[in-house]
Amino acid sequence: MVTFRSRDGKGMTVTYPEGLDVTGWTDAEVMELVKKQNAQALEDYMASPDTTPELLRQLHDAKVTYQAIASEVGVSYMTIYRWSRGFSKPRPAKPVNETLMFMCNFESIKRGHFIR
Repeated sequence: MVTFRSRDGKGMTVTYPEGLDVTGWTDAEVMELVKKQNAQALEDYMASPDTTPELLRQLHDAKVTYQAIASEVGVSYMTIYRWSRGFSKPRPAKPVNETLMFMCNFESIKRGHFIR
């Protein structure tokens, strides 16, 4: 991985795959590449069944009950329990994780802070 810093020195540090020649690229072109990479990373994260227990832990830490989560997701509270413990995984994971992420963000906003 190689690190790129914008020419004005004020921009964020961007890491991109080694071998990608950004010579002559404008800051806007590099940032567009980063947006695409971030979008793909988020897509992969949301589609992964391994993301579900992590999101459930965040909600549980925010004092959201399994019953409330189950009601929002449309499954039984026992299913939420099994997902949280890794006994089973949602299939497909992406719509479930998107709902859980929305709930995490909502709980965070209610409490006036952002979930890590």
